[in-house]
Amino acid sequence: MIDQVEQGDVKWSGSCMCGKVEYVVRAPERGSGICHCQNCCKFSGSDYYRFLSVDPKTFEFVKGADEVGKYSSEGGDGMYRYWCKTCGTYLSCIGKKYDWCSLPVQNIHGYAGTPAATFHCFVSSKVPWTEINDELTQFQKFPE
Repeated sequence: MIDQVEQGDVKWSGSCMCGKVEYVVRAPERGSGICHCQNCCKFSGSDYYRFLSVDPKTFEFVKGADEVGKYSSEGGDGMYRYWCKTCGTYLSCIGKKYDWCSLPVQNIHGYAGTPAATFHCFVSSKVPWTEINDELTQFQKFPE
């Protein structure tokens, strides 16, 4: 699914709920944020989506790649979303237009040790009952 994964030490690893799919990231994260776009909210089943951003060339499914489903909306937001076909766990989102991959922090092993979010994106799309009560930078769309 991911072309030419760069080799190196594993920085992050994660898995789905049933354990059939596992992944690794072989480089430090690029950042961490909170997305409020409708697609991320629908796919994650939440009012917002907390993610860790990594270089897609350093992301690799190391177990159960044949158990991974892939979705991209027709003419949609330019993202490929991946999930476990067995348990439905949302595994990652890789941008077609952008050179990045986002991982739901809750699927990362030892996620309590992931960096704190530094920004909110797509705040123009957030659901009305969600209040942002922190001092993080807010972007109307995705930061360039």
